[in-house]
Amino acid sequence: MKGLFRILEKAIEDPDKDEIIDEFMARFTDVLGKAEQDDIFPVLEKCPVTYTVPVIEESPRTITMFEAPFLLSCGGDSGNRTWAAALHLATYLFTDGRHFVEGKSVLELGAGLGFLSILCGTHLGARHVLVTDGSEAVIDLAQGNVELNGVDGLVETSVLKWGDSRIDEVLVEESGMIWFDLVLGADILYDPRDFPALITTMHDLFDLNSELQILMSSAIRTQSTLDSFLEACSEF
Repeated sequence: MKGLFRILEKAIEDPDKDEIIDEFMARFTDVLGKAEQDDIFPVLEKCPVTYTVPVIEESPRTITMFEAPFLLSCGGDSGNRTWAAALHLATYLFTDGRHFVEGKSVLELGAGLGFLSILCGTHLGARHVLVTDGSEAVIDLAQGNVELNGVDGLVETSVLKWGDSRIDEVLVEESGMIWFDLVLGADILYDPRDFPALITTMHDLFDLNSELQILMSSAIRTQSTLDSFLEACSEF
């Protein structure tokens, strides 16, 4: 599939006149997102993937995630792997942002399998971390990764659907606390339809702690999507 796409791109001689039609791109993305286990490769088949912390040390520190590394689409199965935006935010936290995490309580929104949350618990000195995602199935996988890295207890998991008006009750029930110093979000800005609920949740978290800090990292797939998020934020 990717080979076919590269061939088509090379066939474009004049970018101003030649282009891949939108219908093909839409169908191409759809096929990648819905590939089954018996297709070209098992996109949802999970295996251990080990990430090395981006600092030079005699004994490198690592995190091992059980995930689907061949998944290509950011569609409904996006929570089954760690995406580049999470890795970029992890690098920032290690190089310039340790003070945001060390000794702090951290909440991750749309955490997927929990890479950033586990990083905060294992190597960045967080006091307490709560991994949240809207999918119960994904949170079950995140819990497995928390246990795999030996931070269960320090790092907890919970289903949290954006826009839930009972956010304080949910947080107390799942983690015993509603006060968080830092909220993390990596690659959670790909669907503008989710922005109102996401921003509502962020607003509710600020109501619980007016000094809350939020760090986000996202691939900019289209400038209009980012602009939509920033515009929606300005309305609150």
